[in-house]
Amino acid sequence: MTDRTEIERLDLVARAEATKIILSRVRVPLTFLSAFGILLAVVSEASFYETSVVSILAILAVVTTIMLWMRSRYAPGALAVLFFVTVIAGSFITDDPDAHTLLGSTSRYVGFALLLFVGCRWATNAMPFIAAHSKGLENERYQVEDWIKILTSPGRTDPVAEFFTKSFWTGYWTYRILDAGSCWVIAQFKTRNTGRLLGCRVRERGAVNVAESVDQELSIIMGNTSVSPVEASPEMRELLLKWYRSA
Repeated sequence: MTDRTEIERLDLVARAEATKIILSRVRVPLTFLSAFGILLAVVSEASFYETSVVSILAILAVVTTIMLWMRSRYAPGALAVLFFVTVIAGSFITDDPDAHTLLGSTSRYVGFALLLFVGCRWATNAMPFIAAHSKGLENERYQVEDWIKILTSPGRTDPVAEFFTKSFWTGYWTYRILDAGSCWVIAQFKTRNTGRLLGCRVRERGAVNVAESVDQELSIIMGNTSVSPVEASPEMRELLLKWYRSA
């Protein structure tokens, strides 16, 4: 980690902390899914081949669930493997008559595409998550945990700014930005639900830009993410513009 700057280390840990919170919400549904998979494998009256496939998936789901409950740093990778194996296994099961109809085959391929997409997302998060939980980043983890507590606290207090995006292109999100002095800490939530953290990044001072158009619409650039138009209360609007002018 010595080749990373302080901001890069904090950003790596912030991404991992958001992933950890999402993983904690996955544990319960995956537990029920694993139990259902085991039950399905036990009572299955399908062919030996299909029963074996279901049994393998059930075992993999159980192992992944255990890793989630044990808070293993390899859990995101296990989730990615589970999704990929599910797609591979499903592609070899073609005995269902509905799978050969236009509607059935279309639904099947759309489902595979969604599973691959989710699997790729977890695979992308796996390596940063493992790296963020390595030795030597304890101070960064403590610092990011404190920042997240501030950003997820009910209501809003200084030095936090809050704004919203509500469009098909930018999504329906609530963002909170914390002025941490040497950097910005950016948290993303579902609209009006700041108790469910979806993402967290740490950015350098110059990586956040606020612009006001001639019709007074705000657009905000946060690293590689650009959102426009932005909705904010008059107080938050003034605070965002003030921060940007003084950055």
